[in-house]
Amino acid sequence: MTVKILLLLTALVIAEGVRAQRTQQEIDSLKRVEKAHSDSVQSLLRQHQLQMPDSVIQARLERRQRLNMELAQRRINSILANTRKDTLKSLSLSNTSYTSLPGFVAELTDLTTLRLSNSNIDFDGLDPESIRQIKHLDLSKTGLDEIPEFVFTLDSLQSLNLSENSITKIPRKLKRLKKLTELTINESNVDLENLKLYRNTNIRKITLHENNLSRIPRRLKRLKRLEYISLVSNDFNTFPKYLRKLKHLTELSLSGNYLLSEELALSGFKQLKTLRLNKCNLYNFPTAILELTNLEELQLSTNKINYLPEELGRLTKLKSLSFYKNQVPRLPKSFYNLKDLEILDAYFNNIERIDPEIQKMKALKVLYISNNKIFSLPEEIGELSDLKQLYVHHNRLSDIPVSIGSLSELEVLHINNNRFTEFPTQILKLTQLRDLDISRNDIQEIPEEILDLKNLRLLFVQKNPWNKQGREVIDTIENRTTGTELIFNH
Repeated sequence: MTVKILLLLTALVIAEGVRAQRTQQEIDSLKRVEKAHSDSVQSLLRQHQLQMPDSVIQARLERRQRLNMELAQRRINSILANTRKDTLKSLSLSNTSYTSLPGFVAELTDLTTLRLSNSNIDFDGLDPESIRQIKHLDLSKTGLDEIPEFVFTLDSLQSLNLSENSITKIPRKLKRLKKLTELTINESNVDLENLKLYRNTNIRKITLHENNLSRIPRRLKRLKRLEYISLVSNDFNTFPKYLRKLKHLTELSLSGNYLLSEELALSGFKQLKTLRLNKCNLYNFPTAILELTNLEELQLSTNKINYLPEELGRLTKLKSLSFYKNQVPRLPKSFYNLKDLEILDAYFNNIERIDPEIQKMKALKVLYISNNKIFSLPEEIGELSDLKQLYVHHNRLSDIPVSIGSLSELEVLHINNNRFTEFPTQILKLTQLRDLDISRNDIQEIPEEILDLKNLRLLFVQKNPWNKQGREVIDTIENRTTGTELIFNH
């Protein structure tokens, strides 16, 4: 190992060591120094095909943990010094060195949220009377293999986080907590497929993220009143029929699992209002979705879907639709029947045209159709009277419809990275506009009247071949000292 690497490693260790007893400002400064040293070390190690010594890595982890504890303690001290104890509603003792619940907690009579994540508190000796009023409790990453007894005495408890522990059983007595409606068990250290769940009619929301589940726990159906299930980033590829017994389910998140379209038994969940299937490696649009006629939000982002079915128009209650980053070449005619749709995210597809029928989608407020292959927009787009944000950048546009000037509510317009050679003067009629991006086109001149857009706050014009007139207007905008403030970049 070179002398330079050894010197940098030594500096890295010293930088961490001297942080003790420092002010927050000094600690932040030392962190920046440490990062610079760390980046230099990593660069040199890669250059010489070496690895950071295990002893240095371990030392850094231990010191960082001590630092986190110090910062957590300072945060608590600051909160207690600057807040009336009888008004404090939320307290985090996460990453602290406390081994028992500190006495001042009993004085926080209005406390409703308590976070004990990654703490060393002895729960066996905890007096539940001091936190009887708690509604939201975080016990994540505390080395638990069962739920502590004191939890079952918290009559006001509404949400419980048991993530990153080794709990294998959700006992029957959890039913005692009549107000408990939300349970979170993410990144568990055990096989949750065999998690013991007893019948419970109180739990409404359960979150089981990143648990390496190869199948969805069958016992979930025992939580009869479930309204929300989130199973993000596991390893299953089907959604089983036995969960159809969950008649109250309205929100389902299965993102981050490699799902098979034909194996999604979703047709029995007609009460669903929200469905998230992002990053599921889907090649086809799951046809079972078409039976979910009460859907209000559908997310299919970052898949490989190459078509949208003509029957999509059945989902007439949709308010938000996202199929960002797929391979969709066109919007089916029935799509324009989604008259309640307020948000459309079609970024990064292969769409070549928007049809005149878009005029029927009067509820649209946000339209993301950037990074496609669109050559023109229909004049009818000007009839979307509620539209507030329009993103059409990274397409093949050389102009925009005159009717754009009729969008009286439009606040954001991004037409950058297209083929404009002239500034579209209809933009000057958009009196509510606050964010305009015309960068990376071939525009040479910009009208002086742009100064009359009193609500404009953000103007991006970089990478255009401005002529003398264009530069003069830009200089005028840049040198303004009164009136509308423009954040300007060129």
